[in-house]
Amino acid sequence: MENSWEYTLFIKNFVENILLSLNCDYNKYISFNKKDSILEKKLDYSNIDNIISRIAYNLLINGKQVIYLYDKNTRIVVSLKFYENEKIDRKFTIRFPKKVMTTFTRKRILNSLKKMTYPQGDNVVDKNYPRDSFFLMNLMGKASLKLTKKYVSVNTNLEKCTDQYILFREIRKRKYQKMLVSHIFDELNKQFHKVLKIDDEDDNIIFVSQSLEELNKIEEDLLNDNKTVGEVLKILYPSSK
Repeated sequence: MENSWEYTLFIKNFVENILLSLNCDYNKYISFNKKDSILEKKLDYSNIDNIISRIAYNLLINGKQVIYLYDKNTRIVVSLKFYENEKIDRKFTIRFPKKVMTTFTRKRILNSLKKMTYPQGDNVVDKNYPRDSFFLMNLMGKASLKLTKKYVSVNTNLEKCTDQYILFREIRKRKYQKMLVSHIFDELNKQFHKVLKIDDEDDNIIFVSQSLEELNKIEEDLLNDNKTVGEVLKILYPSSK
């Protein structure tokens, strides 16, 4: 059975392309805190952006993700798969952070969205079915928006809203996305330090984007009319300048 459109929209909006959502410049996703970083020299991070996105997706769906760190040509390689003939330096599990969603909330949202299906036209003989179908779709759309209001941008086709509210929902979504991505990087950095025996706590791989503090300030300025919609729009989407 296929997932409902509401379920698919939630997954796509919150975790698919999560890094691109937080940073529009895909050439500057990854950086390192230290100028002479040991981690930068020892870690194979050529595909790390794709791996982070997959971890975020699997965490949302399954609540956890097993990670493998392999030693290949004196570099640490991050993988989500087990390879029997490769040397494993470490195996560990990342769990979905409760500060983003509790397990109960995550499962409730996913299960509720999966159930948002409506009768197929071929199975309905009522002459009023087309009208009733659109009515049900509209109801489900509104229920979905309410259920996922912290994690999904506004679908303006389903409800009338101001430009300010659209930006508010986008900021709120990015805040929770940032918390999820930061959690993944924090957990990975802990394991990198253990494997490579790095004592410097600041020698970390980081994701380049607006900080949670910056997003909080943008939200505050928007709600208090300290910045116009146009000013906030340019901050959230620098390429639109």
